[in-house]
Amino acid sequence: MVVPEEHLSQGTVDQFYLVARFAILDVLNKGNKSLVLLDDPFHSFDSKRLEKTKQVLNDLTDRFQIVLFTHSSNYDTWGEVVEL
Repeated sequence: MVVPEEHLSQGTVDQFYLVARFAILDVLNKGNKSLVLLDDPFHSFDSKRLEKTKQVLNDLTDRFQIVLFTHSSNYDTWGEVVEL
């Protein structure tokens, strides 16, 4: 049995679980576009992993409406910014 937290970096584990969640939602949605709320989920990602994640999320916008809550301005180019 492999325990991911013992063998992989935290960024890798977080990325795996993020992709798994989207896969489960995609199956459950049955073609319906659903809302996904993300609250600062990428704090453990390095810059290379973060750029790939941006590409993946951009590809998923045809199946999901993704809202990202964050205090960081690093995500200002990821989509439409709404300041609250």
